[in-house]
Amino acid sequence: MSSILVAVLVVQRVRARWGAHARGATHAVRRRSVAEAYELPPLPAGETVVVHDVLADEAAGYRPASSVGSGVHALQAVGLHVDLTADHAVIERLPAGAAYPAWRTSYRLFTLQPGQYGRYLANFRFTGRTCAPRWYYEAWTVRVAFASPLPDLFLNAVADRDVDQRVHLYGVLPAVRQDNGQHDALTSDHLAEPRRFSPTGAPMTSHPRGRRTEQPAGALAEEERLRELRSGLARNPALPASLVEQLTARGEASVWLELADRDDLSGDQIRLLARRGDAQVVIRLLSRGLLSPDEVDRLDPPVVIASSAKPAESKARLSLP
Repeated sequence: MSSILVAVLVVQRVRARWGAHARGATHAVRRRSVAEAYELPPLPAGETVVVHDVLADEAAGYRPASSVGSGVHALQAVGLHVDLTADHAVIERLPAGAAYPAWRTSYRLFTLQPGQYGRYLANFRFTGRTCAPRWYYEAWTVRVAFASPLPDLFLNAVADRDVDQRVHLYGVLPAVRQDNGQHDALTSDHLAEPRRFSPTGAPMTSHPRGRRTEQPAGALAEEERLRELRSGLARNPALPASLVEQLTARGEASVWLELADRDDLSGDQIRLLARRGDAQVVIRLLSRGLLSPDEVDRLDPPVVIASSAKPAESKARLSLP
């Protein structure tokens, strides 16, 4: 980091956004072309907090569009809070409004001294109106510097603090840690559980019940290929009923959502999907009229809201145990 003349808090958030139809390998390759950092545009002068927000939306061909802001409200708009003094800045992540991961509390990311720079990675699945859900995804790269806002501030510097809270958006995969301690060379579509860093800087992954799993990147790529193959099978209108049931039993959120869009589901298959799928799958079945409001779990708030809307004409009347 270069020497500092006037230290302010400089934030750059870069988001890639895509819809459910863009979950395949072709769009994943296009998303990898989105830069992780951009040159800073002219920022408001005389402010202690300045924000550069960049969005590369699949609907716009992933062409980046940016805006600038300053102050507390601009910081909150990119999901952050700061406690700022002359000699340090404490950066917190605010609760997210995403469907997954559904963070409901703030989280301290890192503390920066003057001249330091931190990076925060995250990804999310968002849902539109609950009664007419439209899933879309975002991958965030957020850079925060307690430094002078030079145009090339984030282009070449190495982060002093690094927090990776990406999750696997389409299902569950083991987390990855490279033996050389470097960051995983994967897109945010592919990562599993949030990582922490040891005092030496090596990434460490926490797993349920204390387990740690390491898997080579090649195995992850193969698993992702198989996942896309299963999603493609779920969309195939000629898929035999026996394979529909096998895919439902496979237990993957992305496959369940594809199956819920099929027009040839039997009553038993709808019942199995409703049992195995999450709230988003049940909401999708409700919105298509494959379930009626009195046939769903009334204890799940999103499902309750969706079922209170006027449903489509029911194609199946099932009694879920």
